[in-house]
Amino acid sequence: IDFSNKTLHHKKRTRAVLRDEKYHYKLWEFGWEHGKVARDCIEIGYYDEKLIPAFVSMIVDGDTDVGYIMKSGKVMGASRGDWHELVKVTTREQRLVFLHEVLQRSLKHARIISDMVPSNVIVFDGKICCIDLEGVESFSWMFNGVPEPHEAQDRNLNKVSKPYWKIMSDYTKLYMNQCLGLSYQNEINSPEKLVEAAKLVELE
Repeated sequence: IDFSNKTLHHKKRTRAVLRDEKYHYKLWEFGWEHGKVARDCIEIGYYDEKLIPAFVSMIVDGDTDVGYIMKSGKVMGASRGDWHELVKVTTREQRLVFLHEVLQRSLKHARIISDMVPSNVIVFDGKICCIDLEGVESFSWMFNGVPEPHEAQDRNLNKVSKPYWKIMSDYTKLYMNQCLGLSYQNEINSPEKLVEAAKLVELE
């Protein structure tokens, strides 16, 4: 891929997002500590066309993933904003099915989207789509602080939220409230609490 004619959309530490008229290109440094997460999620079936309909392909350097390509869509808000834009452009059924898929896959594969905030969700071709594909944490890390083999093994703990599950809990509950009119009062700080929350997000 020739990136010389792409526009820099966003840069943060070891990652950057470039874009052109049709696509966004997420890139990270060769050997980045979270660089195995996206492919692992695709290979086990956590991600597919239901959660990432805008996904095109991984970007590789030799045998190593260094990013991925997504078709461009409309971002649903700020990184710590509300879900009001998503409510405007989708139906409640769409929003219900999307979160139901996220939570059921999370329980099946013992991992969950750690930073499901409006800036990490787009609407593409009328469909809700995750875009921060490497932002998925295993239950082992999220709730116990122990990484699985495909995850970063030596994290800089100064860069992660504490407790690790806090942002996931807050924004999953905010989505439930603002997008679906559902209320879950407890912190989602264990697999058991996630099961409780998921029971509220049942398909109609």
